[in-house]
Amino acid sequence: MNETALPLQGIKVLDLSRHLPAPLAGLFLADMGAEVLKIEDIRSPDPIRLYPPFIGNESVYFLALNRNKSCLSFDFRSEQGKSDFLELLATADIVIESFRAGILQQIGIDYATARTINRRIIYVSVTGYGQSGTLAGHDLNFLAKSGVLSLNLDAENRPIIPTFQLADVAGGTYPALNACLLALYRREKTGEGCHIDVAITDNLLPLLALPLAVAQVNSEQESLQQNRLLSGGLPNYNLYRCADDRYVALAALEPKFWRNFCQAAQHEEWENELMSGNMHDILTNFFAQHESHYWQSIFEPVDCCFSLVNNLSNILQAPTVEQHQLLVHQPIANKDFKTLRYPIRFVEA
Repeated sequence: MNETALPLQGIKVLDLSRHLPAPLAGLFLADMGAEVLKIEDIRSPDPIRLYPPFIGNESVYFLALNRNKSCLSFDFRSEQGKSDFLELLATADIVIESFRAGILQQIGIDYATARTINRRIIYVSVTGYGQSGTLAGHDLNFLAKSGVLSLNLDAENRPIIPTFQLADVAGGTYPALNACLLALYRREKTGEGCHIDVAITDNLLPLLALPLAVAQVNSEQESLQQNRLLSGGLPNYNLYRCADDRYVALAALEPKFWRNFCQAAQHEEWENELMSGNMHDILTNFFAQHESHYWQSIFEPVDCCFSLVNNLSNILQAPTVEQHQLLVHQPIANKDFKTLRYPIRFVEA
């Protein structure tokens, strides 16, 4: 899609947010054509600027989240800084912020104040627990409080901390992005802006849509067993180690996919032995015989829900990632630094 056809062309966003969840939403808005201005408090800039590793003098975290944005710094404790912000706000469409509830009111740049200047302004506030509370928290807290962490268990039923920020992105970034787009659509119909409360913990609950349904009809132990069916409990929906120590993912859940897999493996007798009790061991020994790329050449062309488990280096070089233009290349300090683009693609006739 060419630049002039981007859906948010002409929309102005003031991004007051920090750390990860809301800044990533701001980046995606910019990818869809919005003019995004990142505004930091000159006395307390975005802390993510300080996190290593660095390219040159800049944190790779900051670079990953703030491509395509212009940057300004204000002293919000001064009347001039506040005045400068409110002047920008008069012609803006959206403000994204991630401060604790009440902070913007203390400064004097909250939604109630903004609305007296611009009735069409949209405020999207991203916090861990919503505007009704002031508790501090991070990704791990949100996962714990929402119940999501209770389902991510090791073999001894101990919760495992994910090695990426699941709550921040699933509960913060995408709901914030959703909120911006929904509010813009609402404004088209009403002519009025609004304030949207995006609580990360609340927005993690849709991840539990099926487990919560099961929990209402089964005991806790039965629920745990049910939820584990798709997290290592089924041999045909599992991960297997290959001879080169890489893993493959087999998700031949439906009978047709399992049948296709068995035929491609030249073990049609497995089709009726799936629940025999030892199929997991059989498949473990089967995949351990050869390297991952050998199995990829056999099973990836087959309609059986098979894939390699990619690592981060694989993703950066994956042909489909380049074909779908998911990476933006930026020359920084003599390095080709890549950042992620908003992954939704518009297909034109």
